[in-house]
Amino acid sequence: MDLSICAACEAARGRARNDGGLNIEGTVLLDGRPWVGLRGPVVDGKALLLRLATTGAKAEQMLAIDLGGFAIRELSPWRGGVLVIAGPVSDDPVPHRLYWLRTPEATPVLLPVDLPPSTEGISVDDDGMALIVTDGSGKAGSTCEVPSTWKRIHLPEPPTP
Repeated sequence: MDLSICAACEAARGRARNDGGLNIEGTVLLDGRPWVGLRGPVVDGKALLLRLATTGAKAEQMLAIDLGGFAIRELSPWRGGVLVIAGPVSDDPVPHRLYWLRTPEATPVLLPVDLPPSTEGISVDDDGMALIVTDGSGKAGSTCEVPSTWKRIHLPEPPTP
């Protein structure tokens, strides 16, 4: 993938995933355009969101968004905007946060939702009920100490512009 628009991305290509290496964690279509969210790298405390070309594997636009120092863990369309699960670059067991972006360029709005550590996915129905999925602690070749889980939560309506 051509990431020449993002010098930090190019520099992160060879680093380990949990050490700020290049790590795509979320994808979403907005207005017919593909966007990817990065778990790493985080630049100056801001997460990176990249708009991709509709043909070819090239990033055309880069946005740095303020998620309180967290990285992007998942992107999901909702109410004409996008939900963003935010969490640390590392696997530290800290609660994650849920933000809403009216547009990719808008200021992220922190939603009053409690997400457990390792929240990795979200899907929302038309009534605002969300299914969230958490990652377990198992690694290849080891016993899983904490299994993956899922639960349903109700999302508050996003603020009106």
